[in-house]
Amino acid sequence: MPRASAGRIDPITGEHALHEGVDFISDVVTPPVFAAAGGVVVFARGTTPGTGNMVEIEHGNDFMTRYAMPPGCW
Repeated sequence: MPRASAGRIDPITGEHALHEGVDFISDVVTPPVFAAAGGVVVFARGTTPGTGNMVEIEHGNDFMTRYAMPPGCW
């Protein structure tokens, strides 16, 4: 289920910033998670503050997706 988000505090700058993404929330862990398109993993880290486990994938043409999951999901 998508969740609309407007503003938030940016975890890096500490400033109020627009959330430009779409959050999908679920009450259960539903692996596996598939990327939106082929690409290159440019960031993967566990327990990132504010997001839990996070993976960023560059797809080319200025297109990037970010996947964040609670700790323990991978």
